[in-house]
Amino acid sequence: VDPWFADRIPPFLAATRDELPHLREAVDAGAFDRVRGLARRLRITASEHSIELMADLAGLLEQAARSSDVESTRRVIEELDAYVAHVQVTYRRPLERELDQAG
Repeated sequence: VDPWFADRIPPFLAATRDELPHLREAVDAGAFDRVRGLARRLRITASEHSIELMADLAGLLEQAARSSDVESTRRVIEELDAYVAHVQVTYRRPLERELDQAG
C-alpha cells in the first residue's frame, strides 16, 4: 500500500478490533440504531482507507441492523472480526519492488 495508508491502516484496524465488543453488546441489547451508526462510521472510514472489502462488510452490517436481524448482524460482526484479525498491511519501498521485478 501507499506509505500514507501504511501508517494509518494498522491503527484503524486496531480501533475496529476494539469496537467489535461494543457492536456485540449493542446487538445483545437490541440497540440496532447504535449498530447502524457504528457500521455507517466504519463503512465511511474503511472507504477512506481504501479497504473496500471492509467497507462492503460494514455496509452489510448496516443493512442487517436496519432489518433488526440478530443472526445476520452477528454473522457479519464475526466476519469483520476475522478480517481485522488476519489482514496484513505491507509497504514495500519502490527499490524493493524494482529488485523483485528484476528477478
